[in-house]
This record gives sequence, C-alpha cells and structure tokens, in this order.
Amino acid sequence: MSLLHLLRYVIVCLFCVTTQARCEIDVKNNSIFNTIEFEESVESVDSVEIINVATTDSIVDDKIGDGLEIVKNSLQLLFLKKLKSVYVLSNSSNEQCRNASRVYSLALDEHESWALKLLDASSKLQSGLITGNLIEFGSYTQCVHVLNAGPGRNINGKHCLLNVLPSEELMKKILFYRGITAQSYRNVRLVFLNVTLGWSICLPDACQPADVFEHFEHYVNEIFEGLNITLQPDIACSTLVDAETPFSNAEKAVFGLIVALCTLVIISTIVEMYKRRKDIDEGYEIVFSILANSRWLIAKNKHHQQMACLNGIRVMSIIFVIMGHRYLMSIFFASVNTFEFLDWLLYYSSQLVIGGTVTVDSFLMLSGLLLAYHLLLNHHNGQKFNYPLFLLHRFLRLTPSYGFAILVITVFGHRFGMGPTWEENARFVQESCQMYWWSAILYMQAYVNPAKMCFLQSWYLSIDTFYYVTAPLLLIPVTMNKYAGFAWILVVYIASVVVNFKQSFDWQWVVNALLDKNLSTSDFFIKHYSQPHIRASPYILGIVFGYILFKYREKKVVMSPWLVAFGWTASMTLMAVIILSNRIFLDPHYTYDPLGSAIFISTHRSVWVLSLAWLIWACIHGYGGPINTLLSSHVFSIFGKLTYSAYLIHMQFQFFDNGANKMPNYFSNLSLLRTGFGDIGMSFFIGYFLTILVECPMYRLSLLLFKGRKKVSPNVTVVKMKNPNN
Repeated sequence: MSLLHLLRYVIVCLFCVTTQARCEIDVKNNSIFNTIEFEESVESVDSVEIINVATTDSIVDDKIGDGLEIVKNSLQLLFLKKLKSVYVLSNSSNEQCRNASRVYSLALDEHESWALKLLDASSKLQSGLITGNLIEFGSYTQCVHVLNAGPGRNINGKHCLLNVLPSEELMKKILFYRGITAQSYRNVRLVFLNVTLGWSICLPDACQPADVFEHFEHYVNEIFEGLNITLQPDIACSTLVDAETPFSNAEKAVFGLIVALCTLVIISTIVEMYKRRKDIDEGYEIVFSILANSRWLIAKNKHHQQMACLNGIRVMSIIFVIMGHRYLMSIFFASVNTFEFLDWLLYYSSQLVIGGTVTVDSFLMLSGLLLAYHLLLNHHNGQKFNYPLFLLHRFLRLTPSYGFAILVITVFGHRFGMGPTWEENARFVQESCQMYWWSAILYMQAYVNPAKMCFLQSWYLSIDTFYYVTAPLLLIPVTMNKYAGFAWILVVYIASVVVNFKQSFDWQWVVNALLDKNLSTSDFFIKHYSQPHIRASPYILGIVFGYILFKYREKKVVMSPWLVAFGWTASMTLMAVIILSNRIFLDPHYTYDPLGSAIFISTHRSVWVLSLAWLIWACIHGYGGPINTLLSSHVFSIFGKLTYSAYLIHMQFQFFDNGANKMPNYFSNLSLLRTGFGDIGMSFFIGYFLTILVECPMYRLSLLLFKGRKKVSPNVTVVKMKNPNN
C-alpha cells in the first residue's frame, strides 16, 4: 500500500465516521474501498440514498476534497459541542442561570462576538504544571468587560475562580518528584500544605457560585478520579457591575473627614505664611501647617547626635521588614513557578530574607532601650513619674495615624482595585478591621483576636504597647535597689526564654514556621510569634542596655584596639550566624530535632540583640567608624521620622497590589527586588503624607497639651550626652 493510498484511507475513514457512513474496506485486490454507504439528510424529505462507489481511485479523488471540508466542519462542531458542555451551564438547576446559558450557547453557535469573548476568556489547561503554574486566571479584563450583551442586552460577563485542593498525600508525591523526600518534607510542609489548583471560567452574570460548583463538581470528580482531589465550594466570582456600586454613607462621611483635614492643613499653612511675613508669634493655629511640619521633618536635632545611629538602624530595619513581606506575599499569592521556591530556599543569599525576621527584634530592642534611658533620665532629674500621663502620651502619639489608616482602609479598601482574587483579599484586609477596630486601637489584639488581626503587621504594636505599659514594673525596682531590681529583671527574662523554649518543644515548632501559606491563622503565629510573653526577651535586653547607656551617658569610654576589633568581629560573626543558620533547618538532609529547634527558636533573637547592642555601643562611644557615619547620616534622620507611617500602610499596599493582579506572578529575586523597592518607595511616599497630615500635627498638639509639664514620653525628652571625642 502506497503512502498516498494510506493517506486516502485515513481521510475517507474520517469522512465515514463524521457523516455516519457504513464502510467496508477491502485491500486484497489492490482496492482501497469496496463500498461506502452513508445516510444523507435532505431538508425537504427524509430519505436514505445508497451510493455505490466504484473501486477506482479517480472517484475517491473526487470525493476527497468534499470529504475534507465536511470533516473540518464536523470536527469544528464536535469541538464546539465539547467546549460548551464544559464552559456553558445549560443544565443548571438555577432557572435564571440555565436560561442565560442557553442564550450563551446559541450565541456561540452563531459565532457572536460577546459569546466568543466569554469562551475565550475562560481558562484552558495551562502549561508548566510541573514547575508550579497551578493557577490560571484566564482573561479577567476581557471577561468582565462584556456588558449588556444578548438579545435582551441583559447579560454581563462574570469571572469565577475555582480552586481544586489536592490531599496532603498527593502533594507529598508531587514534591517527591522535585527532590523533597519524606525526611525533608516537614521543613517545607507549611508552604505547600493548602496549595490549590486554580481554574477560571467566564459566564453570564445570572449564574451564581453555587451553580458553578454544581456544574464543575462532576467534571473534577471525573477528571481526577482516584487522586483524592476535591473542588472547594468557596468560588470567588466578580463582575464589573458589582465593582461600580454607589458610595455608602460611611464612605461619604470619611471622604468628608479627609476633605476637612486637607482644608485645615491649607488654612493652617496660609496662616503660618501670613504670620511669618508679619513677624507675628505662632501658636496652635499652625500645628497643621504643611510648611511647619515639613521643617520639623527635615530639621536636625542637635541634642540627639550621639544616638543618631539609631535612626539608621531603624530605617534599615523597616526596609528589611518591607522587603521581607514582599517575599512573603509570593507564598500567599499565585506564581507561575511555585515549585522553584523550593530551590530558592536553599540559596545562602535567600537567608537574608528568611532569617531577616530578627530585624523586628531590633525594633523591640530599640523601644526598650529608649524607654529605659528616658525614664531613668527623668528620674535622675527629679521628675515625678506620672503613670496615667505616661500612658496617655503613648496613646496620643500612636493612635491618630493608626486609627486614620484603619478608617481609610476599612471604608475605602475595596475600591482600590479589582481582579480574580480581589474580593477575597479586600475582604481579608477589611473584615477583621470592621469587627475588631476597637481592640486594634486599644492595642489588645495579641490576646483578644490574634487569629483575625486588623492590619496583620499590627501584632507588633500590640506587643510593643504591652511592654511599654508593663516596663515600669521592671524599671521602678531598679531605681529603688539596683541589685534587687536587676535580679527581678533577670527572673523575668529567664521566664520568657523558658516559656518560649517549652512551647517550641511541646508544639514541635519548626524554625522556619513563618513560611506558611496560611500564616495569619496558623498556630505558630497565633500562639507563639505574636504573643508578648513569648517575644519579651529582646525588649528586656533593650531595657538593660538602656540602663547601661544611661550610666555611661557622660563618661568617656576608652577601649583598646584589640577589644574593639574583637567586639566588631564577634558582633558581625554572630549576626551572620543567626541569619545564615536558617539554611541548616532547610537542608533536604536535615532531620527534624525538637530539642535543637526549640533551643534555636528561644535563644537566637537574644543573640541578635546582644550583637546589635555592641554595634550601638561602639557607634555612640566613637568606635563605629564608617558604619557610624553611615547610620548617623541626616538622610536616615529624615526617613526615620517616616518609618512609623511606612510601617502602618506598607502591608496593606502589598495585599492590594497582589490582589489586583490579573495574572500570576513570576517568582525570582530580580522580580521581587524590583517590586520590593517599589513597595519601599511607595510606603515612604504615602507615609510622608500620613506623617504630615496626621502624625506630626497630633504630636505637636500633644506637646502643647503637656506644655508646662515635664515630659514623660521617650519621644519628647531632651537627651544630652557628652561627646566622647571632645
């Protein structure tokens, strides 16, 4: 049989199948086709016409052209029919959805553009599943921009995202092909525990999530039979019409508040300009002036020059925090190469991000240091401690900016974007604040609602305020009896470390438990990471170091070059060890050791803080060299005043940015560094306006409120230290 005959054989077989023909094939006598019988429908009458086809090749050749066209059209119809059975909910139990779907089906048969857009916008099987391209968003924008379609112009495009959850056993098998053995699975388990396979469908807006679930549950069970995979019932759907809702009364009220605040700023600025021109004394009326507040922002504080290195540490720490949260978002949100995250975890350079969580402990240490230093200085100057005023100043210092940010995000957050996962993420950010705004501004979330925190990063404010409120219980005994006071501090410190160790051992926490796709609701975050009694050791060490700095505030400290060299070497080495040692616990050959993990978790933050204490000590007493020059730069002094506002808004910006994505991210260092530095710039940019409009005016008002009183807050007491170089 020649190749040409074989080709003809295949084509005519297809012709017979697609035209419902009955064929008999005979190849004995060098004849391809013996007879071909087929039924042909005639529009006017129903009849059956029998056609005997000669066995000559010429007759077959005449039929091939017509056969090819019939085959092509028939295959197109078969393909479209199969697509409609998947993407069109024609058999929905919801009558409205069923009727709209049938209109959609007929429009597809007629090749109407709006129907083709809906079909085209739906997901098809994506490539790169093995490398972790698990979620396919389809064409979200194309889908939701189908508006007023259909014969009645009453059909709008609705985008729905389905999530298919594999069992943990199946995930273990998948990760095994990526080199993750049963031994090393525990180290990365939390990253992939609830990873889902996402798939999008675009359909008429009359169909509801329940209709989509009902339709696709059958297909998922059929396709993944035997793989223990389930379709999640919480299907996220969105339309452009839903996003264009009218402003609520709450939105109008908050918008009016913002307009009033901006008007007050403008008036205050004009008043200041007028008074400065007329050389008139300034008072309350200029506290909202953007000129006065900007001058405060860029002004040099000569009284704090010896502790200026703290500004650099503060700014560098917030940069690490923002960048670390950007990397953390890559776990929370979809990537086209999810499984390449496993390779990234093993790079030593990656430990700068993974181990960089200790920068939060830098903030805790600085808070304890400054609080102890200023309270001891006030006591030394004969100022009577006023505890209610002490608490009031803290509340007025932090709450206005915090409350304003909560108000804006809670009321307007859902309007900042749209996308396949937007509703879910906006709800995550807003709902907790709508429910627990009161515990947020009272700084009680760590104990009241740790699983539903308003502003996820505000766990820090809760524990820092807890330490602020209770710190006098540690410091007052020191002022009464130094030895008894420090014995008491030592007992509290040891108790915190022991509790940390015991909980880590009993719960068998892994060192890198923060690498959790469901971090905000994880046991580690709720019971360990965000709890004041667990995280107290860095703050307590900060209090002790603040006492030491206070005692040596007017003394010239002389250290030998060998001691300085040893101090810097030990400090830098311990910092590097603390950060890079996370790699040990991620190694594929590492076997989980509950005792070793518990020891590391309960002590490594203290080691970091002690190393940081040397850096501060050396810089303050003239042994910091170029490091002190860098950290004490006036640029850091300016940005240091913006760190609180940048801290407040950066994570919400990251959630909204990722939630508005119309396609998955690509996980790579270059991509994340680019977006991370963008986060830093945007956070400080927005933070500037939050500082100028809210934080700084409220701060200046509090100073005027306490005018005539000696300050009790570490933020307003003048610090005078002798320059060791004089």
